[in-house]
Amino acid sequence: MSAPMTATPFDDIRALISSFEPPRTDLAEGLEAGLGRFSDTAAWIAGWTGRARPTVNRPVVALYAAAYAPSETAAVRARLEACSAGGAVINRIAQGNGAGLEAFDLAIDRPGGDGVTKPAMSEKECAATMAFGMEALAKQPDLLILGALSGPAGAAAAERLMTALEEGGAPLDALRDKGGRDMAAIAGAILAARSQQTPVLLDGACALAAAAALHAIHPGIIAHCRLAEAPEGEAAARAVAALRLSPLLQIGLSHEAGAAGVAAVDFIRAACLSVVR
Repeated sequence: MSAPMTATPFDDIRALISSFEPPRTDLAEGLEAGLGRFSDTAAWIAGWTGRARPTVNRPVVALYAAAYAPSETAAVRARLEACSAGGAVINRIAQGNGAGLEAFDLAIDRPGGDGVTKPAMSEKECAATMAFGMEALAKQPDLLILGALSGPAGAAAAERLMTALEEGGAPLDALRDKGGRDMAAIAGAILAARSQQTPVLLDGACALAAAAALHAIHPGIIAHCRLAEAPEGEAAARAVAALRLSPLLQIGLSHEAGAAGVAAVDFIRAACLSVVR
């Protein structure tokens, strides 16, 4: 008799993914076509929110802060505190667009592995961080904007993760090994949004890398996601092409966490207003 299989921390994540139904396409039918990106964007919002007339009333930005080495904890904490105190660029744009903003501290003072000399996380920590990221849906947004406050080290880790996925690494293992806590949390938020039929706007390299890991499991997992602005880097460019994510904007805000995503809210609202049934 074979021994019973032992559950692993990723089993709950896999079970959630297996529960997803294929994306619906009928909810966007009947919208006016021929308006370029406006038509596509309005159809995306209508298809996932299920509203007869697409609208965005409750956009929420969720930013995740993680450190990759003790030497960068002070800089990451400063970015988090500026955001929490309302003094960052993202705060001003979010206030002007009526977007909610939440910034999450992912144990900044206890950096994980660097993904080079040792794995970024254990499987247990990665799964737990993904579960924590799901809390971004608590405010029931009708558009969720996801990004990271982790700076250059986070962008470098995102490049490593995207490269590992290109080389065929097991997606969740690659996320655990190469990605940081910020990417794990964003991946969890993407999954929670998928289960609640909430459209997601990805902002920055870490969000793109998290989406790439889920896409490698099955492309339909990120059918509800769009990209605010293309991040810099060769691996990011290849990921954008592989995931077939056409950026909504290209305005040079990729280094300001969440800013391009919130700036895109005006574009999305204009797209929704432009089409009629």
